[in-house]
This record gives sequence, structure tokens and C-alpha cells, in this order.
Amino acid sequence: MKTLLKTLLPALLLFTISCTKEPLAKPQQISTQTEDKATTPAAHFIGEHFGGGIVFYIDLTGLHGMIADTADLISAVWYNGTYTITGVTDVIIGSGNANTREIVSLQGKPGKYAALECWKSKRNGFTDWYLPSRDELSQIYQQRSIIPNLVLSNYYWSSSEIHDSSVFGWGVYFFSGVQYANPKNYIGNVRAIRSF
Repeated sequence: MKTLLKTLLPALLLFTISCTKEPLAKPQQISTQTEDKATTPAAHFIGEHFGGGIVFYIDLTGLHGMIADTADLISAVWYNGTYTITGVTDVIIGSGNANTREIVSLQGKPGKYAALECWKSKRNGFTDWYLPSRDELSQIYQQRSIIPNLVLSNYYWSSSEIHDSSVFGWGVYFFSGVQYANPKNYIGNVRAIRSF
């Protein structure tokens, strides 16, 4: 019996050591990301020269935002010669493109008015320019120190109409940043923007 115990004791001791409850090492996670820098999108920044102009607004991802053209297009009126209600009362950031398309759809393509001039623009090789909404235009004002050729003593038109008004549209006075309603026949500056 003593001999059997002497023979089994090392095996039993080995079994006890190997069955202890030691924490296992954490498994390593395998990354599916590649090291190829060309496929990794870079974040953008305010003031960046990009997409035919200057980045003046970026969303929380850092990958999408808005670009202001580097020059005004023209000075123009808001309407196409007739006071009508267009219903483009959205003022928030992100509404300028839809506002512009609706204004051009309702007021027609012949003419010389703010939204149409942006819609027709092909500046810097891009064809998707539009007239900023009121709040997008205010963002341009806030970033005025990095956007070239702004007329800081003048009024800029937005694509936002005053709540169902046939007579008034929103704009921003660039000497003060005040959002202001002006009659649609007022000649204001026009600065096109585009999104990325």
C-alpha cells in the first residue's frame, strides 16, 4: 500500500496543480483594421482648404461638414421678380440645399436671383453649390476670420424665407452678425456653400 501511494502521489500532485483555478489570460482581440493609411478617412478641420473652398462647419464625426466658396457670386435679390410664398422656412443647419432646390423649382430657372446663382455655380470645378440656410449663414459669420473675401459691411442672403411670407427672407448682416428679415427685392451679397 505504501508503495502504491508513493507511486500515485506524484501523479495526484501533478493533477492537483494542473486543475487549480488560476485566471486565464485575456484573449487578444484581433483587429480588422488595416494599416493602409490610404483607406482610413482623415478627419477634417475648420479652416481647411478642401472641396473648392474653406471648411466652416464640421459635424461630430469630423468626416462631414460644409464648405464656403472663396468669393461671393454676385449681389442679387432673393426673389425672381414676383412676391410669392415658397414655403422654404427651414433655418437649421443642413436645410440650405433642400431650400435652394425648392426655391429654384418654384421660381424657375431663367432669372438672376440668389438661390439660382448658387444652384448654377460651377466654381472651382464643383456643381453642387447652394444658398445657405439662415443658421448655416450664421456659421459662416462666426468663422468670418478664416473665409476670404467676405464683405463685412454688407448683408448676405440665406435660403430661408420668413414664415410663409411672400415679401421677406432671412439674411445676416456681416458687420454685426444679426439675423435680419429683408424684403426679397433687396440686393444682398450671395455666398454659395456645398456639403461633404
